[in-house]
Amino acid sequence: MSTFNAFFLQVLTRFLCRRNLIIFGILLIVSLIAVLSSISSHEATVAKEKEFLKMEAANFKNLLNYLDYSKSGINIFLYPSSANVLFSNPVVMSELVAHIDTVVTVNIHSNCQGSVLFQQNSYFRMRLSTVLLILASLLTIFIAYESLRELEYLKFLASASSEKAVYLSILLSRFLLVILSFLSILFFALCIMSIKGIYLNKSDFVGVQGFLTGAVVMLMFFFLLGTAIGKIRSQGIGIVVLLAVWIVLVLLMPGVFDSIIEGKANNITSYYKVYNDKLTVVNNFERQASERGLIYGKTSMDVLRIEVKRYLNNVYKAIEAIEEKYKEEIRQVIKFSNQLYNLLPSTFYLSTANEASSRGYRNFDDFYSYLQELRRQFVEFWMDRVYFNDPKVMVNFVKKDENVFKAKSQLPFYFAQGVLINLGYSIILFFLSFFLYKRALFPAPKKAKVLKDLGFNIAPGMFTEIKVYKEIFIAYFLNAFFGHIKRFSCEFILWGENIVTRLKKDFRYIPRKESIPGDISVKSFLKLFKRLLEPTEEAFQKLTAGLDKTLLKKTFADIEPFDKAMLLLIVAQMKKSPVLIIDNIADGIPEEGLVKIREIIQNLRYYDDITIFNFSNELTFLVDDPDSWQSLRYENGKYFDLYRKQNGK
Repeated sequence: MSTFNAFFLQVLTRFLCRRNLIIFGILLIVSLIAVLSSISSHEATVAKEKEFLKMEAANFKNLLNYLDYSKSGINIFLYPSSANVLFSNPVVMSELVAHIDTVVTVNIHSNCQGSVLFQQNSYFRMRLSTVLLILASLLTIFIAYESLRELEYLKFLASASSEKAVYLSILLSRFLLVILSFLSILFFALCIMSIKGIYLNKSDFVGVQGFLTGAVVMLMFFFLLGTAIGKIRSQGIGIVVLLAVWIVLVLLMPGVFDSIIEGKANNITSYYKVYNDKLTVVNNFERQASERGLIYGKTSMDVLRIEVKRYLNNVYKAIEAIEEKYKEEIRQVIKFSNQLYNLLPSTFYLSTANEASSRGYRNFDDFYSYLQELRRQFVEFWMDRVYFNDPKVMVNFVKKDENVFKAKSQLPFYFAQGVLINLGYSIILFFLSFFLYKRALFPAPKKAKVLKDLGFNIAPGMFTEIKVYKEIFIAYFLNAFFGHIKRFSCEFILWGENIVTRLKKDFRYIPRKESIPGDISVKSFLKLFKRLLEPTEEAFQKLTAGLDKTLLKKTFADIEPFDKAMLLLIVAQMKKSPVLIIDNIADGIPEEGLVKIREIIQNLRYYDDITIFNFSNELTFLVDDPDSWQSLRYENGKYFDLYRKQNGK
């Protein structure tokens, strides 16, 4: 855990750079504008509900008799959850009033009947959840893209820890910061809602939790996808691929899925046919009653009451059966749409947001069932008042708020299936990106035998300077110490034993000064390696005692090459390792600085018995006792051999 903490602190300081803070500020502002827009819509809905209740009460007072009541019926208002302020709700349930009467009508307006329910299902409206999908997914994939591109710095970290620890710690740290940023935006949105007097209900927590799960799964997918794409060597090609994949997944595929769903919904029986089928059942009953001479006001009330019971037990059930069949057709398309949306993290996220809004397909299904039950109660009430009570006394069916359906946040059908499918994608991307990360970090030679017959007899205190002609040679050389020896036949003899094995060796690698990212602060750099290498506090204070205090407040982009070299050598001295591999430490250092570097290297050799390899483009003579060190160049007969091996000959 201490290793993760060490990485997290440095990732945090880099994450909180000016660029990221500006981007986060823009995202926050756009998100809050979306919330304020949604709050205005919700407040208008609340006002409409109050107006609706007043108008319905006034309309009842204008009724003359129960015949008028039968024709006018009652209207039902769908009151959405306050969660709809946060979440996407495209056109589903946008008409908030439904109508029922005592005959056959269950009218939820044209846009919520049959196939029309699934038309023009555009998700891109100004809702917080939509803004987060478009902007947060794009930012997440870019943040992940640049996570593991600094290969030499990653090798530096891996030599002090391990490649697995570096991979897991950096990715987990960055992903946690992405999630915290996402949650902070939701927190600010909830604060604005509370200021406006809008609060989530307990009944909404299931849908909200489902949305949060969908959001985490979606962001995890795009994060790991960005990590995998980030291993494309060419930055230009990588960004083009990244944008293309994002456009397809976020902007194109939701529309493709909606077109598929709309096509399937066209097979739903038309509402006109359903209405006529129900009307035919009623007309047949009325015709049969007329043929038997049953007329209200002329036939005895006892006979009519028997007929009313027959209507409720037989005819009305036939009408309900027609409606149930119709509702089941719609439900099957809803389930199909949820299963289809589960196939991609972007559409799965949109599906959870839509249902969390309380205006999704699940609430349509519940609303329709509520209307059916309410109409049965209304029909029974109407029959009771007309045939079993005094019909001259007008009594309102609506006693409290029966004509208001309070929607709530829900989960889509097959929610668990969607979570598992998209987690499966993330697991695949996790291992793929790790494979690509290791392949980029430790490139295997293309030829079967690299550096054949070239060996290094390593002894304590030996200094070897290697003039580099091919940069890839350094990577191959390091592979042996990291334990990645695929197609590698060079020998490293340490105290009489070949150490070229698949196990990582105890060594320290100091990369080029330029490989340290410029946005890393000196203070966080030292803190990270202090935690990783765990020197004693006394030793750490001794190593850093000579540093200028103002240096600690700077980043690597702001300091001189000599200061960078000294910081790297401080890391080299934090923990004793038998072998120290240095890459171009002296490049760009003035002569007075080289004196100090030579002093440190001499101390490492003579007092700590550390074997040192120094890679350089030009021989630097960092030690002044040529009898105790070797240089792979022409004079000692090894230069030609090394040159030939570096060129793959």
